[in-house]
Amino acid sequence: LVSGEDAVNYFTTATKDAPVKFVHLVPANTGMDFKPYSLDVVSSGVALSCGNYFTMSQSGLVHCVLHNDSNATECISMNEWVRHSTFFNLLRSISYFKFFIPLKMFQQWRSNVRQQLFSHQQRRLARRLFLARTSFCGPIIELKKDIYKLKKATFISTPKPRVQSDPLEVFMEQQIITRKGAILSCEEVMKRVMDVTVKTCEAVHILDKNKAESEDPR
Repeated sequence: LVSGEDAVNYFTTATKDAPVKFVHLVPANTGMDFKPYSLDVVSSGVALSCGNYFTMSQSGLVHCVLHNDSNATECISMNEWVRHSTFFNLLRSISYFKFFIPLKMFQQWRSNVRQQLFSHQQRRLARRLFLARTSFCGPIIELKKDIYKLKKATFISTPKPRVQSDPLEVFMEQQIITRKGAILSCEEVMKRVMDVTVKTCEAVHILDKNKAESEDPR
């Protein structure tokens, strides 16, 4: 008896007077090929040293796992073991399950390559993109906020519909007050825009000066 299949064939046909009453088996070394029902017949000493072994007899199998001085066991009948093994082999004959691990590894490799290419392009774009530069990114965001405030400025006050409207003098006074508030708001926004622009230009000039000094061979 060498393999688990040999042991199954022996015990399914053996009688009560058979010389071998039970055997010890350990999971076979199948590498990357997942075969949980592939077993090798070994001696009792090898099985105990392995810590994960099976004991097979005519009645079935006992799966024993030794870990940190604790012993966990599971009993499986011979018919159930054969049925599960047959179903597993049938499933593994299907292409999807047969090549699942190589396909999974290839998909993971392809995903990692795409991620590396994306990261490379991202770094390359960050070095060359005008909007991604530190000197312009912050000021552009501030300018966009100020431009949005300009768009939201209200120069005409639209009264709510009522049964009796206000006199023309009241309406004109409301429009004057609204325009004055909008003009003050626009002037404040434009002042902030000028300040941001001046600070950005100064920062760019300083960077250009530092770069020229670093490149000067003297």
